[in-house]
Amino acid sequence: MSRAGARAWAWLSRVLHPDTRLRKGLAFLLTVAATAALLTDLTPSLDDLQVGDVAPRDIIAPMTFAYVDEAETAARQAAAEAQVAPVFEVDLTSSKRTENQVSQAFDMARRRWAAAVPPRATTPPPDEARAIEADFVAAIGLPVSATDIDALAGTGFSTRAEDLTLELLGVATRRNVVQDRAVLPDPERPIQVVSDTGEGREETTLADYAQIRTPEEARQAVTLHVLERFTGAQDPVVAAAATIARAAVRPNFAPEPALTAARQRDAR
Repeated sequence: MSRAGARAWAWLSRVLHPDTRLRKGLAFLLTVAATAALLTDLTPSLDDLQVGDVAPRDIIAPMTFAYVDEAETAARQAAAEAQVAPVFEVDLTSSKRTENQVSQAFDMARRRWAAAVPPRATTPPPDEARAIEADFVAAIGLPVSATDIDALAGTGFSTRAEDLTLELLGVATRRNVVQDRAVLPDPERPIQVVSDTGEGREETTLADYAQIRTPEEARQAVTLHVLERFTGAQDPVVAAAATIARAAVRPNFAPEPALTAARQRDAR
């Protein structure tokens, strides 16, 4: 090493010696510079952020507050409502009321017919017969042709005629009958059916829409039943019973929008 180099090294050794003021000063300045660098925020100012930007660092709010995302809340409420099955109501007592009404009409006419037949005769006098027939039509409360009434009267409003009529009434009315299929969900989905049984209300889930008929489909079911059940020559008593059954068809199944809406509100 040259003499100049030796002198420089000796000077540097004295300067960097732990006990020298210069070294302590340099250490202090380096510490201050490092601390300042760590504390200096070099990220962009938050004042420059726009809606939709991602903040460069966590921002701590000066107070606690609630924020509601209206769009997300509405979407979740709509999704919850969509899970609620539509509610329909069916009156299972209507068919029984109709059957009882028709049965009572047959019983009344049968008794009066038997009482009005004179000795050694087979039918009541014409005027009495017509009065009984008119009262029978009024009692059942259904439109029936004179031809059909004559067929029933020809049996004296027999128990056979009554039984046939009640059988076909069951085919016509002991099902869910909706006025129009347009009120059913499309596409098909399970629905909740609230039933009025006369003794209380019951609720079931219905997924098979084949169990639901329109009035026209219910009347067609009566016709098909007659064709399958009674073969051979046309029996006028069967035809009269079928007429009464078809005339008795009434919708008994309908949407219950208020109950559906209430359940949707509860689901939100």
